[in-house]
Amino acid sequence: MSMNQDNCCIGRLITELGWIPASKLEDLASIAYEGNQPLGRILLQHSYISPEELRNLIEAQALLRDQHISLAYAKRALAFSSWYRVSLENALPWVVPGDSIARVDYSRRLGQLLVASGCVDRITLENNLDVSRRVGVRLGELLKDRAQVSENMLSASLESQKLLRYGHISENHAIAGLQRINRGLIRYRAPSQKLIVPLGQLLVNSGILSRKNVDDALEVSRINGKPLGEVLKIFALLGDGMLDSALHLQRLLHTGSIKFAGASQALNHIYLNNVTVQEALNTVNTLSAESQDLSPAEFLLLTDVFPDKWQQLEFIANSGLPRQNQQSRLAEQVGNDLTRASVRLTYLMKHSILSIEQALIALHISTLTGLDIDAFLERVGWANQSTFERIGTGIQDRESKQRHEGVLCEAAA
Repeated sequence: MSMNQDNCCIGRLITELGWIPASKLEDLASIAYEGNQPLGRILLQHSYISPEELRNLIEAQALLRDQHISLAYAKRALAFSSWYRVSLENALPWVVPGDSIARVDYSRRLGQLLVASGCVDRITLENNLDVSRRVGVRLGELLKDRAQVSENMLSASLESQKLLRYGHISENHAIAGLQRINRGLIRYRAPSQKLIVPLGQLLVNSGILSRKNVDDALEVSRINGKPLGEVLKIFALLGDGMLDSALHLQRLLHTGSIKFAGASQALNHIYLNNVTVQEALNTVNTLSAESQDLSPAEFLLLTDVFPDKWQQLEFIANSGLPRQNQQSRLAEQVGNDLTRASVRLTYLMKHSILSIEQALIALHISTLTGLDIDAFLERVGWANQSTFERIGTGIQDRESKQRHEGVLCEAAA
């Protein structure tokens, strides 16, 4: 079994530190290899190390690779940082000679990325670096605790810094990618833009009327000048109660109080169950809270790749359409390549292979470098063809198990 150099380095460090027996490490390394995941992530999942210790291990690994410190000094610094619960950066001065420390400037490198990408200004950076050195808190944690950098942006910056250290991307690409991610996250956190949704579109999407019903009624509306709702009532296609509910939800849409998917689902619930608008909205809110994964359209809203198509992307994301239909509409707006990339990345996020920050970096850097999304993911070691095969096999196994359990239930009945 071949292991990559990074996994080997982390494995050697933790075994020589006595954090894990060599025999157990072999089992976990096999899991990491078969799942095409970093060993550090597997160690974290099995509670052998803490998130802070993993970050320190990654930093020590980078220092060793760049020949800033020896293996002996790396182990001393890691042991010190784990025992006293401090960052590796703050442990180094206690165990490494001053001439070696002078060559290490990783906090400033992170700070340079944050300043160059527009996440913080230079004065803020210098103030935080000063506090970081005095109180022994890592720069990134300090910026996050002071709400000067969001957790998402900090994670994205650290991931970009890691790719820079490994030589997978250039500094210019890292900065350009972080600039786009920062703009996208800021914009997505802002209040939703108000959507002007025609009444007919809302009725069609909620499944109450067909497109032909609405088109015929619109033609009559244009000829005699009556509002669409009145025409639908005249043709007995819509009752007073349903029209009032639809108009109420349309007003909520126009004020930005509800998204299009929620309005469509609520109107369908009213139609099928004869409930009030508020009762329907409560049901929609409950359903929405259970959905955790991003759709490709929602993911593209985070990227800020097409700021001029924000409203079209938001409309698709909130349309309530099946994902296959969303993808075809996405392709019309952003092209096949970006649609495929967004589908690929949201799939990997759904199966916990990538974090949201890694997915955003992958989308931007692959776009900036002209690399196919699969080629980029394989280059940086985040996923490859075996990853997708493994996920597909897992899904098939679950479906097979569900069918088997269904057969057993029927037999028992």
